[in-house]
Amino acid sequence: MRRNRRGSQGMQKVLFLVDDVTRFGGVRTRVTEELSCLSGSNDISPMVVSRCNSRNLMAIPSALGSISMDVGYPIRGFAYPKMPHGGKAFAYEISFLINFIASVLMMIPVVCFGRFSLIYGHNNEAGLTAVALSKAFGIPCIVDLHGVEVDEYLEKHPRWKATSCRIRFWRRIEREILVNADCVVTVSRPHSLEVGVRGGSPDRTVVVPCFADETRFKYDPLTRARTRATLGFAETDTVYVYSGILPAVYDDCHPVHLFSRLISSEHDRLLLLAPDQESLTRARTHVSPDMASRCVVLQVPRSEVPQYLSAADVAILLRRPTVVNRVASPTKFAEYLLCGLPVLISEGIGDSSDLVRSNGVGEVLPNVIGDDAILHVRMRVNELVGEHARSGARVVAEDALSRRRWRVAFLEMLASVSGIEVCPEADRRAKRP
Repeated sequence: MRRNRRGSQGMQKVLFLVDDVTRFGGVRTRVTEELSCLSGSNDISPMVVSRCNSRNLMAIPSALGSISMDVGYPIRGFAYPKMPHGGKAFAYEISFLINFIASVLMMIPVVCFGRFSLIYGHNNEAGLTAVALSKAFGIPCIVDLHGVEVDEYLEKHPRWKATSCRIRFWRRIEREILVNADCVVTVSRPHSLEVGVRGGSPDRTVVVPCFADETRFKYDPLTRARTRATLGFAETDTVYVYSGILPAVYDDCHPVHLFSRLISSEHDRLLLLAPDQESLTRARTHVSPDMASRCVVLQVPRSEVPQYLSAADVAILLRRPTVVNRVASPTKFAEYLLCGLPVLISEGIGDSSDLVRSNGVGEVLPNVIGDDAILHVRMRVNELVGEHARSGARVVAEDALSRRRWRVAFLEMLASVSGIEVCPEADRRAKRP
C-alpha cells in the first residue's frame, strides 16, 4: 500500500471527485452520507470537486451549502463544466476521453498546492481521474463504484448498439480502475463478487452499502398522526408508500401496478413521494382515474421524506432482474427500514432482498408475480402492519444500514489507505463490517 507524502501525522486532506451534486439522487445522497461520516473528526478536511453540465454550474455553491447543512460542517469545493454527449453513442466515448483529459489537467494545480493525503473518486469518470492523479503524484486513491456502470450505460440507452468495440472500450476503462486503485468500494456483496470477476482484487475491495442517518430517518408517532390527518388517511387505513422516481414502464415492476393488484379493501391507500417536478408529473400519469381516490402523489424534498414515511405502514421497492439491480444498494431501502417500514421487495436486489428474507422485515417478491403470490403478499401485509413489525424493521436497519453502524468502518477504510490513523472518540467501540 502506498503511503501519502505527509507520513502518518497531521491533518488528512481528502479530495473528493464527484459527478453533478446539484440534483438529489444517488450520487448526491451517497456523497452526503460519506461526508457525514467525517463530521466531528478533527483528523480529516475534505474538498469536493464536482463535474457538471454548464447549465448547473452556478447552482453548485448552493448545492454545497445544502450538503454542508446536511452534514453539519462547512464543505469546501468548486465545480467545472464537462463536455456533453447529447445522447449520441459515439459522442459518449469521445466526450469521456475529452472530459478525462480536461479533468486531469484542471486538477493538476489543485493537487500540487492542495497537499492532499488521499484522492476519493466516484464512479468510472471521476474514478479514472483519481487513478491518473494518484499515479502521477504518488497519492493513494479510493474509487467508489456505485454499481456496474458500463451495464447501466447500455441499459439506459437501449438504442445504442453494444458493439464489440464499444464494450472493449468501457471494459478497459473499468479494468484500469479496478487494477490501479488502492481500494475499490462496492455497495453490496454481489457487487464485490462482480468486481472480482471483472479484474478487481478481493484484498483491495471493500463493501460499504448505501446507508442513511438514523437520527433523521426514524418513526415518530406524533408526526404519523398529524401527517395522516393532513393527507386524509384514517387510522384504520393501510398505507403503502413508494419514494423516488417511478419506472417509465408500467408493468409488474411498477409500484402502482403492484398496489392495484394488492387492493383488498376500501382501506388500502398508496402514497407516492416524488423528488422533483418531472417525477411528480410521471407519477400522476401512472395513476388511473379509478385509482385516484386511493392515491396521494406529492413532490417532497428529501428533508421531509421521514415524516411521510412515518405516516405509512409498508414500503414498496421493485426492480427488474438485471445485473445493475442484482448488485445494487438502494438508499431508499435504508430509509424505509429506519422509519420502521417493512418492505415489499423484488428478488435479487443486492444484499437487500436477503436482508428482508433473513430478518422477516417484509416480503421478497418473485420476479414474475402470479395471482397466488399476490394472495400470499396480502396475507403477509396483514402480519407486517403494526408496532411490533415497525420496531423490528428499525432494529435491523440500525444494525445494518445506519450511519452509526458504518461511520467508523468508513473512517478506518480512509485511514488504512492513506496511512493516517483516524480515531473518532465516540465510535471506538463500533462494530467493524
